[in-house]
Amino acid sequence: MPSEDLATFCSNGDLDQLQDLFSSKQKPSQDELDKALQMAVQAGHAKVVGLLLSQGAHITFMVLHHAIYRRDTAIFQEFLDHG
Repeated sequence: MPSEDLATFCSNGDLDQLQDLFSSKQKPSQDELDKALQMAVQAGHAKVVGLLLSQGAHITFMVLHHAIYRRDTAIFQEFLDHG
């Protein structure tokens, strides 16, 4: 999976394209997932955040920092929903 596609879809909040990527045989690396989660949080795309967490993305310090900065309750709810 080209990481550029993953990054673009996360930044743009393109949930349908992300679901298509995740249903393909080639899965993103853990690093790609974690970077994509950071981009989705920065852009404020809560549904994308939920999808990435369901695919195994980690909530890193930077992800948490961006979420706090945004004060977006929908993103925090996704964090809680995905443990």
